[in-house]
Amino acid sequence: MTGYGAGIAMRKSDYTKEPYQWSQHRHALAILESRNIRVEGFSIESAGGDGIYIGQRRGGPVPRNILLKNLVLRNNYRQGVSVISVDGFRMEYTHISHTGGTPPGAAIDFEPNSGLYGLTDCVVDSCLFEKNAGAALTVHLPNVLDTHPPVSILIRDSLILGNPLSLWVHGLGNGARGSLEFSNTRVRGLGITGRSESFRIIR
Repeated sequence: MTGYGAGIAMRKSDYTKEPYQWSQHRHALAILESRNIRVEGFSIESAGGDGIYIGQRRGGPVPRNILLKNLVLRNNYRQGVSVISVDGFRMEYTHISHTGGTPPGAAIDFEPNSGLYGLTDCVVDSCLFEKNAGAALTVHLPNVLDTHPPVSILIRDSLILGNPLSLWVHGLGNGARGSLEFSNTRVRGLGITGRSESFRIIR
């Protein structure tokens, strides 16, 4: 799915008023239980939920080999990108800004729901996260147990700045294993991270 010069725009401001009922799930693009998906070259803005949501239902196929490249995600209501469950995720050369309207308001949120596969082989490369209402990068793992495969997230050659929080890692108490690694990435601003012997944050 390639869209250089094209945009996906919703009406975020409309969804906060009658006759619309409140919802955080009016996503611009949802990638569900899919594999070998490439989304490249679009601008995505003013979603009534997430700019992009990647996930599965309990018992459904695990999303695999998802690539987001050269995207601009701006002014989306809940998150720029939500990664709920995936094996093989790449996001490259993507700018996420001005996310906000309802919490968490993150640029990108890695947050498995209960009973799902988890998060393996996730790489964020050459991206910019700025001016979001919440944390630029959220990793929320209370639903990841010691029976899940180890979480693997790498943030490489990226820039995080101008957010209330640069990093929020929490929910590590139920046995989550694995690592969040930063390589040649500049992180400006406060970060809040939990502690766990089985989950490492490598900087």
